Parts: sequence; C-alpha cells; structure tokens
Amino acid sequence: MPVSLYFIPADKMLSSDLYEIYADATQSNFTIGQGYVEYTATVGDRTLALGAALVAPTVTTPGSGAYSRPVAAFSSQADYPAVVLARFLQSSLNTSVFVTLVATDTYHGGTPGTWALAVPDFSGTAAFNDSWMLRTGISTTYLTEAFSGPNQLVFGGAPSAGQSYRFGYRQSSITTSARLRAVAATGRRPPTAQYFSR
Repeated sequence: MPVSLYFIPADKMLSSDLYEIYADATQSNFTIGQGYVEYTATVGDRTLALGAALVAPTVTTPGSGAYSRPVAAFSSQADYPAVVLARFLQSSLNTSVFVTLVATDTYHGGTPGTWALAVPDFSGTAAFNDSWMLRTGISTTYLTEAFSGPNQLVFGGAPSAGQSYRFGYRQSSITTSARLRAVAATGRRPPTAQYFSR
C-alpha cells in the first residue's frame, strides 16, 4: 500500500543526521502485530517488508511457591532470530506489578530452536521481597516480542545509515495458577518496543 512520507529538506540537515522510518501493522484488536524500522540519510521511494506474524507462545506456571513464576516458550523464527522479550503484567486500581524477561541469541551462543523465558526463583535472596512479584490466581496480561537485530541497535545503540530490523509481537491474558486457562485477550495495543532505550 503506497504511503506518502514527508522529510526535512536536505539543506536543513546535518551531515550526521538520520531519518528513522517506522512501519507497524496490527490486527484490529491490537493483540498481534509486526513492524519494521530503518535508518537512512537519504530519501526516496522504497519498499518495506514486514516479517511473519509472531508464533503464539505456550505459557505455563511450573510448581508452586510464594509468587507466580510463569514461563513463556515459543519457537524461533527466521524473521526474528536475535532478541526476544516476555512481559507479564498484573494491574489493579491501587497497584501494578510487571516482570520483563529478555534473551538474546548471543547469550545462547546462537538462535535456539525454542525460546524459553522463565521468571526466576529468588527464594533465599537476601532482602528480596516476594510482594514485588506476580501473585498467583490473578488475571495476568502477557506480551511476547521478537526482533531481528542487530542486537546493539535493539538495545538502544546509536544507529548507522542503512541499518534496519524487524519485530513481531503478541499479547493475551492468562490466570497465574499452577493450571493455566486461557482467557479473553485484553484488546489493548501493547507498548511497541521498537527499541528498549534511546
């Protein structure tokens, strides 16, 4: 679908300036989406190719404990081999708790066949307070997201002309108990993290 973009005149830019071109496509309920980010010093017609829809994760809560420790597992995809994220959020009128887990292909020594992001067991950690964590039996929104890299760019490194990456995300809800049951999706668009900080 052709889209018109408007740019700063070339004579108003510094030699080190870059444009960030950002494209994001979502389903009507905003729970599944894909995006593309590109950095360029020049303007002109271009075709942007989004990646495939992110595969649905399997979310489980193994065992029992003082707080819920969900695990999000999903198959790796060629379009998103570099970085994955899982975020679990519990929100009420008075308080919100969220846990964000991130893994990279570098940490694993290459892209694993299956990504598995698990909330750690911090029992026995000095000064740790279990109330900081997710509670059991509570409706919990989760977001999974995956990126193509380069990793330093995804994590907020300064971009260079010609660099780009794709990302895909999914959002849904679960009840954090030992036996999880799927519940209706929230219908709210997740905070699309095309990069973690910049």
